[in-house]
Amino acid sequence: MLKVGEILGKSKEAQKALDDYDAKAAEAKAKIQKVTGGTKSAAAIWMINKKFFIVGDNVSSGSVLYQDLGVAVPETVKKISNSKASWNPISLEEIAQLDADYIFLINSDQADEAKALQDTVWKSIPAVVKGNVFEFDKASTWLYYGATANSQTIDNIVNSIVK
Repeated sequence: MLKVGEILGKSKEAQKALDDYDAKAAEAKAKIQKVTGGTKSAAAIWMINKKFFIVGDNVSSGSVLYQDLGVAVPETVKKISNSKASWNPISLEEIAQLDADYIFLINSDQADEAKALQDTVWKSIPAVVKGNVFEFDKASTWLYYGATANSQTIDNIVNSIVK
């Protein structure tokens, strides 16, 4: 963003956008940690064409969750994060082993009524059992990256966890 700001002669505006984002992230992190005690973990899962993908810990909405907001990284996410891909394939059986307190589900299969979400394996996942799954559609910002998308993802996370 700083480089684009420099090229467009808008360096101050670019820096302000980044500073505003950092302030928003810090405020959201404090709210989330107050509710979770700083120990709860979360994972972002994308379902498309009846397949599941999980976001890595250092890219896309994963960097928002884990780096910007300080949410704990589940072991399953740590294992998968060695890939350079933003979203990595994961089986329903692997999701069943997911040690996440919260799941943010980006459901691109809503038109198909998401039959995978009716599976007994899905229904047995601890976060699902506890009602800690927050669902978003494919138009949500979870699949994108940048100051505006990340800011909206922060809003989604805060609105889901902080009640």
